[in-house]
Amino acid sequence: MKMISMKRLVFTLPVVFTCVFLAPVTHAELKQPTLSAQQETVLKTATSYMVSTYACRNVGDTGLGPYKNAKQRTSDTLSVMLKSPEQASKITAVLDNKIENTDPGEQLQRQFDSVHATDAVKMNACKQLMAGNKDRFELSVNQLTKSSED
Repeated sequence: MKMISMKRLVFTLPVVFTCVFLAPVTHAELKQPTLSAQQETVLKTATSYMVSTYACRNVGDTGLGPYKNAKQRTSDTLSVMLKSPEQASKITAVLDNKIENTDPGEQLQRQFDSVHATDAVKMNACKQLMAGNKDRFELSVNQLTKSSED
């Protein structure tokens, strides 16, 4: 039985999710103007946050609550960032559609199965994954806000 450390699993997952789910979402699909580097970072971290919460929805008793919160926080942030609630709603809908149709939960489950992760390990990995992505998202929003004030 191949075992992988919890630390390695948790640090690997965000990279995999970011690569798999951000690449297919293009500016043309989002129908948005060109973003600054900091706005692009906010969009990427928001997507990672949404993906991780959706992927972990079936682990333990997580459910869709964290995903709904991440989606709403993303929409609210994009609305302020782009100064357009309509455009923020459209972008959030595109992300939501991509995430649901790609179903990162299946990929996450395959990764857990490949290392024979116990339910406790799965739950801890998901808690860390969701918290880490939320923290990165909030940090990118704070950095954008701070640079806008300067």
